Amino acid sequence: MKYTFWNNKGGTGKSSLAFQTITEYAILHPDKRILTIDLCPQANLSELFMGGLLGNGSANLNNLTTSTSVKTIGGYFQIRIILLQ
Repeated sequence: MKYTFWNNKGGTGKSSLAFQTITEYAILHPDKRILTIDLCPQANLSELFMGGLLGNGSANLNNLTTSTSVKTIGGYFQIRIILLQ
């Protein structure tokens, strides 16, 4: 099963809807493995899955993006663009 949440406009609730859909699916199907790819530069969905406001999601995400090897989709593209130049 594949879902995509997309809209060019910010603030439409994409991250919230995706988070709620993914977590509900996980609750209903605990035996399934779920792959979530957050392509948004703001990484709000990633921040939610890494703890949200109460679980220091922002700090946890920041730890991934400030290391020498950035572990995000944006970091991957950043490395690829440098290699292409």
